[in-house]
Amino acid sequence: AGKYDARVVMIYDHECAVWCGQVKPILSELQNEYKSRVQFVELDTSNDQIASSKNTAKSIGVSKFLTENADYAPVIGVFSAKGKLLKELVGPKKKEIYTDAITKALSPQ
Repeated sequence: AGKYDARVVMIYDHECAVWCGQVKPILSELQNEYKSRVQFVELDTSNDQIASSKNTAKSIGVSKFLTENADYAPVIGVFSAKGKLLKELVGPKKKEIYTDAITKALSPQ
């Protein structure tokens, strides 16, 4: 943690091609825009990837978020630098919705 001002976590799986396919390009654009200020993490809940995703989630302090949302995809969590979940977005949204959530996460808490 520490080095980022906020974190965006996306939960998805292999079966989520249509909805997740709409979200991933938007998050990729946002990742370019926010570069070093926001960490973007993808957690794959597919059977062959869930163990690795659980390890990643634990290492960044979002295990509860992963556990609670593992059956849904896509789910985007926007976290403060201190790891507090500020916004949970289920399903594809417009870029402005994600931008707004990230902006709020980057403002002083």
